[in-house]
Amino acid sequence: MNWRRTLALALAAALTLTPIAQCAEEVPWYAEGENFVRREGLMNGVEEGFAPQTPATRAAVFQALWNMAGRPYPAKPFFYSDVPADAWYATAAAWAKEQGLIAGDHDRAFRGDAVITRAELSVVFERYLLQKGFPRVGLPAGTVFTDMTEIPDWAYDGMLMCAGYGLISGHEGAVMPNAGASQAELATMLMLLSQLVPPCRPEAETYIEGLLRASYLGQFDPAYLKLSGLSEAGAKRAYDKRLREAADYFLLIYNVEYPTEEMRAALMEIYAQVYSHLEFQVVSSAEAEDGAWSVRLSVSPLNIIRITDAALGAAMKPFYEKYPLELQLAMTDREYRAMDKEWAQGLIALFRDKAPITGSLEPRTVLLQPQPTSQGSWTVDETALAELDRLIIEYFPQG
Repeated sequence: MNWRRTLALALAAALTLTPIAQCAEEVPWYAEGENFVRREGLMNGVEEGFAPQTPATRAAVFQALWNMAGRPYPAKPFFYSDVPADAWYATAAAWAKEQGLIAGDHDRAFRGDAVITRAELSVVFERYLLQKGFPRVGLPAGTVFTDMTEIPDWAYDGMLMCAGYGLISGHEGAVMPNAGASQAELATMLMLLSQLVPPCRPEAETYIEGLLRASYLGQFDPAYLKLSGLSEAGAKRAYDKRLREAADYFLLIYNVEYPTEEMRAALMEIYAQVYSHLEFQVVSSAEAEDGAWSVRLSVSPLNIIRITDAALGAAMKPFYEKYPLELQLAMTDREYRAMDKEWAQGLIALFRDKAPITGSLEPRTVLLQPQPTSQGSWTVDETALAELDRLIIEYFPQG
């Protein structure tokens, strides 16, 4: 069954699955969704179990999606400031972060107990659909919602996409973006989502997503390795090289004049933690008549340097007091090297301290043009990758 036919079936189902729809035998409108999540065990592990009229919390949403994905363990567990290690949804929250389903909070808060609105839920499902290779679709022809102006700007594309795929339907002509979603609605959306069959994803998209995961997250998907022509060991070496380049750039911009391998190793470890916060999406791709591909990304730059710089003056005040300029000018080479080492150690300690609270800035659009090689693999221009790398972390605030 192709995705268009499946979409048509899902849309047909969505038209009947509204909170007021009842069949002749008074079967609840959410009965199919409830049966689905119970049969598949998707609400298992959700603290309150399935309670149709209970508002769906963020924890319940991501726990259900994690169950739907087969309960995979995150490659690099992410720790939220408000999620205890023994919380029933802790693993699901870390997995959702790793998969890019959660937008970053500057304070690393997950807010698991917060009720999720229909707008917020649509953004989660939008991210899920895009990652599975579904193309963007608009509203079905003739569909009009009376409260479109109430949709927040950040959720507009997500709500239209979910409505287009039949995952969200209106009630008496209104899509109710700011209303809390119920567990009954969540169950129905999960059922409809399971019925959608993703199209065959273009190799160019698979390659680019795999490239970013390998380059910044240290995740080496077999499909990417095949498309890149790399072994896992080769991809790991490329990842380590990127971490080392990031470490060298840090030492350069903070004017460490006598860097050591010990400093580089410490910074590489910190950068691996920083990059784990990276949020990006492959949004779309297009093939030109000449066979050239363009892949559009949404990338949220990391603000770790902004955070570090804001704390630099206070953190390094003892150093400035210990080494005034007149003293530095009178130093021997040996004394200057010792001071440089102390400067670097203070910087690295500050960077390590701030790394866990790395947050995301407003997403930006990036266009990459991967090219197939004669050997059947894919490649990207190094200049384009260097420009992307400069975007991943905001070293110098714009404007």
